[in-house]
Formats: sequence, C-alpha cells, structure tokens
Amino acid sequence: GFECPRDETFEPSMCGPGLFRALGASIFCDPCPQGTWSNLTALKSAEECKKCAARYACTILGMMVFAPIEDQDCSDNICYQLSQGLDCPEGYACDVATTYYTQFDLECAA
Repeated sequence: GFECPRDETFEPSMCGPGLFRALGASIFCDPCPQGTWSNLTALKSAEECKKCAARYACTILGMMVFAPIEDQDCSDNICYQLSQGLDCPEGYACDVATTYYTQFDLECAA
C-alpha cells in the first residue's frame, strides 16, 4: 500500500507500520483495525495486519508494536516492555484479536 496524501503528488508514499491501503480505496492509508497490529510497511489490506495473540487486548487502531510477555529481548525493538498491547483485564479471558469492545466478553468463572 502506498498513499498520495497531497495534491500534485507524483511519487506515492509507502504506508508506514500499522497502516494499509487497498488498491482502489481512499488516497490515504488506513490504520490496522483494533485487535491487530503490524510492524511492516506497504500493506495492501487489513487482512495483512497480524492478529494479536490470545491473553492480550489490542485496543488501539494502527498498532505498530506487539509482543507477548515471554518476549523480553528488546534488541529488535519488539518486546513486551514496548508492546502497545495490554494484558487482558483481571477476571476476563481474551481470545485472539481482542479489541477494546470485546475485552470484557469472556468472564472467568469465580
């Protein structure tokens, strides 16, 4: 995905991390949906955004960094300490691609 954000643009700009643009869509890149993320550039569809793992809530649009708690090595700038994903709220279970709106759907039994 590439965008042409300004009038008279001759060279399109590549969509950055957390963004995509489908062929024939708006001239602007769109953010990856909630529940997904991407650290890659030039995505061509929302389906190319990666789903966040179970146990986490990915509550913002256009997430660029996600890592599970097991990933503590920040040498590649993708680790749990820098992740934009959140731990599932206490007392709830989060499935794959959990969003702000679905993070309270699966209540744990007491």
